[in-house]
Amino acid sequence: MALWSTRGGIKAGERLLGEVPLLLGPAPSSASPEQLAGVETLSRLRFDALTKPQQDKLLALSDAYRQNDNDKPSLMGVILSNQLPAGVGPGGSSAMGGLFELLCRAQHSCAPNCEYSFNTSLGRGVLHAIRSIGANEELTICYLSSAPRLTFEQRQEALQLGFRFRCACAVCTRAQQDEEFRDASDRRRTRIAALWEQLDDVDAARVPLDSLALTKEMRTVMAQEGFGHASSIVGRMHFRLFQICICHRALLSLARASLAACVSAYTLARGKDCDALIAGGYAALLDKPDAHPDFACLDDEQRVPKGTDAEALARELTVEVAAAAEATSTASSQPEPRAGEAAQAGAGAQ
Repeated sequence: MALWSTRGGIKAGERLLGEVPLLLGPAPSSASPEQLAGVETLSRLRFDALTKPQQDKLLALSDAYRQNDNDKPSLMGVILSNQLPAGVGPGGSSAMGGLFELLCRAQHSCAPNCEYSFNTSLGRGVLHAIRSIGANEELTICYLSSAPRLTFEQRQEALQLGFRFRCACAVCTRAQQDEEFRDASDRRRTRIAALWEQLDDVDAARVPLDSLALTKEMRTVMAQEGFGHASSIVGRMHFRLFQICICHRALLSLARASLAACVSAYTLARGKDCDALIAGGYAALLDKPDAHPDFACLDDEQRVPKGTDAEALARELTVEVAAAAEATSTASSQPEPRAGEAAQAGAGAQ
């Protein structure tokens, strides 16, 4: 089972699918055995409430937990093999997962051409292209949020543990065949992990120029590893830079440019109505970033001289955002897909 584009000319930022989950329930991925039993009981009750055609669609999804290919798929096996993140439960008490007729058919890639997210305001899982896609091209997503920070073997172990398969995407296939490529890729991803750890440190804002250098290196390494502007991980990186820069009055221009890059990346990868942008209030901050409560909070502790490095990166980000804005405008002109109209929206199941 897989998901394929049904037309060419798809650009980064296009929403290819918007689908309501057939079955919604607590995510069992990190649950204890007792909690798993509760999840299974609740899921069975909700499954039994579905129509027979809906039940058949769910049980047609893969079950990686079957003992052999002749066994019938079990509901819990289908859930563990296919469930996608679907927001949080009432009051934010627990993570939710959803089973979708089409979205759950999207296969994994360590260098995907699409990004999945759950849009709470729509109550749907959505799929966005994060690069140009041609006709009859397989649509892929990344099952591991930590994939950019994992080496080849670490990714294989995580996928085997969580989904019971070893990855054979283009990146991993080449890594198996080309030791030099694999070593270079592993070094880059190991470096990305180290850079993330340093930038996430609570004291990163107290050494803003060092953090600026780390961010510039991260941008370079991520680009070398194939992570383009249109991805939520790039959005998170730029938002972290914003959090660091906003603490210093002298870095306000870079803070504004970083936030704009964050909004641009999330808009392309998840849509302008995505949870991250709405909940974070990023769009409102764009107009007046100095209204952020942390603005200039470290000026008394450390004066940061205005430097050409910060100004150069601000200009670089501004150019990136302007280029992405054109793609976003083109993509947003496409008709909004509705559940059940995947073929017209540019995706079809096979």
